[in-house]
Amino acid sequence: MLCPELPPRIYESLKTLCCLAAANRPLQAHEIAVAASLPPAQTAKILQQMAWAGFVESRRGAKGGFWLQKPATFMLTVAADSAFTTLTGSTTVTVFQQPGTELWGMTTITNGSTVHARGLLFLDAGTYKLVAGRMMAP
Repeated sequence: MLCPELPPRIYESLKTLCCLAAANRPLQAHEIAVAASLPPAQTAKILQQMAWAGFVESRRGAKGGFWLQKPATFMLTVAADSAFTTLTGSTTVTVFQQPGTELWGMTTITNGSTVHARGLLFLDAGTYKLVAGRMMAP
């Protein structure tokens, strides 16, 4: 193991995620096991847990497989008189919608939608990023 301080299951899960990140198509469990040098049964269990947690998606069958669940990302324009703009001087923020993000009063978010977003705000290399926990229709 390259990282002895990591628990083995975490290390194996990271190897599995790296295989999926490098793939340009859905991969079957046995393909991931070979690429990650892991036992097939253990790989299947890891993939099942990651699917339950929302990190990967899957489809059964000969043309099925596993692929990474990618969060939806969009730019949110913030009102010039908002507290966010007053504190940061910025009128836009990148919003990352995760698989567990709650949508209240809406089913999808389209370009030009007006939403209220709640979540964790991060400053990354001068850019504000919001990981949304809840988005609501106004």
